[in-house]
Amino acid sequence: MAAILRFGIALYSPLRYGEGRHWALVVSQPGQNSLQGRVNVYQIVHSPHGGYQTFHKIVDESNGAVLQQSGRYYGVIDLGPLHWVTTDYVFATIEDQSAEQGTYRLPPWKRWSCAWWVIRSLRMLEQQGYVFPGLPSDDLELYDMVVGPLTQEMAYAGGIRAIPMRRASQ
Repeated sequence: MAAILRFGIALYSPLRYGEGRHWALVVSQPGQNSLQGRVNVYQIVHSPHGGYQTFHKIVDESNGAVLQQSGRYYGVIDLGPLHWVTTDYVFATIEDQSAEQGTYRLPPWKRWSCAWWVIRSLRMLEQQGYVFPGLPSDDLELYDMVVGPLTQEMAYAGGIRAIPMRRASQ
């Protein structure tokens, strides 16, 4: 089915002491041009056996996630809508992303984390022809935009308000 999907990067309080904010890729319901209400949440978390595991909350007729209902929710960076998206294909592409780093190359001083998983998932969608306007083509620039002070000062705890993505030069 082709529809409009709205994408965002949800930020949560850290899962573990000393870590940065937790990242999740959030996607609206088909035809819903908003990240309010029930959304699909795609994320990875630490596995109790070491490494990472997927921990997706995928909306169906009986469940889903409402961002502001999580006590750890900080804010969402709205990446905007994609039009005429083949929803089943997009959802399957994200769901199929391994929780582990695999061959994805990180800057030498960075460790694999939920943030890099979200970035890799977005890049995989871009490789399939989906374009997120305004998204930097450099992974480190995207990472810095999300964790940077301009983004953090525009967020507030507990709200659904979108955090605008800003370049350091703005």
